[in-house]
Amino acid sequence: MVKTEHTTAPPIASLRTANSPEHLPFSTDVLRRSKSSFSQASRCTVMQDNIRLVQSFMNAQQGAINQLFKQFQLFSGYLEQLTPNPSAASQKHAWSVYLMHAQAVDSSLRASFKNKPLFGDGGSPPVRVHLEFPDGLIKAFDVPDPALFSVLSIRSFLSGVVDHHLPSIELCNACMMELLDALSDIHQGREELSRIAKQMKRKEKRLKNSHHLQNPNLSRINPLGGGFFASIKQWMDTILRPFRQIRI
Repeated sequence: MVKTEHTTAPPIASLRTANSPEHLPFSTDVLRRSKSSFSQASRCTVMQDNIRLVQSFMNAQQGAINQLFKQFQLFSGYLEQLTPNPSAASQKHAWSVYLMHAQAVDSSLRASFKNKPLFGDGGSPPVRVHLEFPDGLIKAFDVPDPALFSVLSIRSFLSGVVDHHLPSIELCNACMMELLDALSDIHQGREELSRIAKQMKRKEKRLKNSHHLQNPNLSRINPLGGGFFASIKQWMDTILRPFRQIRI
């Protein structure tokens, strides 16, 4: 699981602009230059790096959602153990437990990857990368954004801190249902990314085979084998043989 960095402030809404989508910190600007400045092989390498970066971002999203689910599940189980008419001491303890879980929920919601928030607020643009799709065109790929900050049940859970009101078991269950939907969105994004990645690997393999066909002499040299230097000598002998036959 990819480690996530936690931001304390400001909120996610202030980190994203409404005018343009967020971009992960890789060579997207490179792809906007003239296509003639890059070979097909180098483009495949850049695309593969982009795909791995998106995969890491979604891994971080899933890890944060798992932590959120755990917090709601634990607090819901705690509420089930409370008596119908708790004493003042029990109420005070319950409030402390709630604040602990609420802080953990807020921290997971504000988690980031490469300084990019994992979750939006529903109004901010998605995190976007540029990938080569199976049709051969370079297009924008929007990373799944469950927009958990805009989910009403989660907002209600956190609002109890200000309202001095303990959330109910039903509210915790509603939050967990929303998280299951969020995981489904990320899973769909993974499937689409997987299709693109498989296409890229097939294209990269074709390019490598084409490169070897265009350079047959290179395929005779095996740097991984024990006869590397012998292969070099044999190759040089082949080139120099006509010169050695010239007699003065």
